[in-house]
Amino acid sequence: MIQSKSRFLEAAKGAKPYKVNGVLMQGQEFRTFTNMFGYKEISCLLNWKDGKLDTDWDADPVIPAVQMSDGHTEYWKDGKLHNDHKDDDGNLMPAVITDNWETTEYWVDGTRVFPKAEEQK
Repeated sequence: MIQSKSRFLEAAKGAKPYKVNGVLMQGQEFRTFTNMFGYKEISCLLNWKDGKLDTDWDADPVIPAVQMSDGHTEYWKDGKLHNDHKDDDGNLMPAVITDNWETTEYWVDGTRVFPKAEEQK
């Protein structure tokens, strides 16, 4: 299994599209999570398309699929971690940004492209 700082990767694997009252989830959803110790709440804005996490690539600026109050951000496409956008210098942009930008992961169509699992410490 690939180690990742994504907070939604394991939950999304093999998951059926998310439905509310039998309807595929669309648009944005605000949630509050409690950390594993049960005392700190973290707010989260999730972006859905057809019941799957999905970044709104057409928005200006782009709206990530996952935005958390502690700065953790994830970009998804059709239920898979994904960001094939490039910065002004032509460098691939990260799909997972966490730990105040100290950790970045690059994913395209659900495949981790950098750093690869064997490159992790």
